[in-house]
Amino acid sequence: MRIGAIVLVVLLLFPVASLGRALTEPGAAPLTVRTVDWVRDHGGGPIVDAIENWFYSRHHAADVPPTPSELPVAPRTDRPDCAGRSACRLGPPPGIVPVSPALHPLPAEGRWRLGRLSASGKPAMWTTYFRPQPRYPGMLAAVAEFPRGRTTAHLVAGTIEPGVGHWPGSASVPARQVPSLVAIFNGGWRFRDARGGFMIGDRADPPMINGLATAVITESGQLQVRRWSSGARLPDIAAARQNLHLIVDHGQPVAGLSRDNGDLWGSAHNQLQYTARTGLGVDAAGDAIFIAGTNMNLTGLALAFQKVHAITAMELDIHPSITFFTAWKPDPRGINRPTKLLPTMHRSPDRFLKPDQRDFFYLTLPGPKVS
Repeated sequence: MRIGAIVLVVLLLFPVASLGRALTEPGAAPLTVRTVDWVRDHGGGPIVDAIENWFYSRHHAADVPPTPSELPVAPRTDRPDCAGRSACRLGPPPGIVPVSPALHPLPAEGRWRLGRLSASGKPAMWTTYFRPQPRYPGMLAAVAEFPRGRTTAHLVAGTIEPGVGHWPGSASVPARQVPSLVAIFNGGWRFRDARGGFMIGDRADPPMINGLATAVITESGQLQVRRWSSGARLPDIAAARQNLHLIVDHGQPVAGLSRDNGDLWGSAHNQLQYTARTGLGVDAAGDAIFIAGTNMNLTGLALAFQKVHAITAMELDIHPSITFFTAWKPDPRGINRPTKLLPTMHRSPDRFLKPDQRDFFYLTLPGPKVS
């Protein structure tokens, strides 16, 4: 009986101690995220998936137009912050997103907002928002587009993802690069769920896998999205992050997104959840495109990329506590400050300036000069 009692106490103490360690692991993460991750890691994944599928597929606001507080900051004019600057002559990206005639237009919907300028006065980023599906007036797609060659991309490992071990950096944006920041955004799913690889420099861990959707940073700092086909061999790239399979290929949404046969895009039925989603794509000109969606299923994310002319695109992450994007721009005093792409994003705008548990991307102006 004594032995049985001791065994019972040990069995009860183990999960308590394990959860305690998870809640106090280094790196910024809300207690809710830490707890859910711990449950998944200890065999509760199917339960969490079932709860999420029930909640997000039934309790959503995609059928209801958004309130003003849910919308991105509207530009004061069609071309703000560029009076007398060369950016006024350059204009926004081609093919401004049309507002569906079936929807009553929202303030500044489909109008491009100028982001940070390079040292030479050229736009380093444009942003806008629109609704990709007329039948869902509450489904928003906030877009950030980065003209090719005007930013340098970086990938940073978190304190937990992609896994333990030494990675370059401190799981945060280096302080010396904050003045040149243009944008920061989240990486992909946790690697036990993403089923793909992570690479910085000459190290890949987990290893890269053929056929998976991959965000690639070239040696010159350009951000690309492609289907990986190089095997374990490391081509001449600086970093890469895989996450499931492409959702847009050759300019078209990939067949089967709504069915997810073979679990190509994660656990069963997660593609039907109307929740926060982020993704990354590239257009024919090589411009990188980031989209953050609200009340959005996987098909809606793919349609949003198609409407902004992406030729390839991949999903990054999902759910409000994880998805993240901040645009950075100097204030009148020259101090670089962040603004959330969507005001409904949960995390603090200065996320990733301190060590974080998740991997992430950030973009800076190239060269030593900053605007």
